[in-house]
Amino acid sequence: MENKRKIFIRAFNLLDMERILEIEKLSFAFDAFSEKTFKSFYKKCPGLFILAGIEGMIAGYMLTCIYKTKSNVISIAVAPNYRSKGMGRILVEYTLEKLKYISIKSTELEVRVTNFAGIKFWKSLGFTSFGYNHGYYSDGQDAIKMRKILSE
Repeated sequence: MENKRKIFIRAFNLLDMERILEIEKLSFAFDAFSEKTFKSFYKKCPGLFILAGIEGMIAGYMLTCIYKTKSNVISIAVAPNYRSKGMGRILVEYTLEKLKYISIKSTELEVRVTNFAGIKFWKSLGFTSFGYNHGYYSDGQDAIKMRKILSE
């Protein structure tokens, strides 16, 4: 019989910062958030700064902020050795359920135009493209704007 490892989801707290920064640096060649940036978002959006992991080890995080009736996915990252195991999907689905529960109508995000795996991932979760942010990233690269309608 296969031994299934238990996945957990919980809120971020400041004691998690070192691991989050490690995942961030492993995940983003450009535009990795600093500790100061994470602390700022933690103050602004603590309710949807969540972590997922297995057997006590944090494998990834997702940070989402709410603005009236819509939300914006600020960042999501999964440590390389936990990728392609459904961890990102679990983080997104958990967040979307929370957003629906509190009557948020839509959620938006930006993804690099060259991040084909990311674009495919978001499309698989029902997000659609609705435009571009030209020069969005610090290296000058454009972002595709994507949105998911949660309720009318």
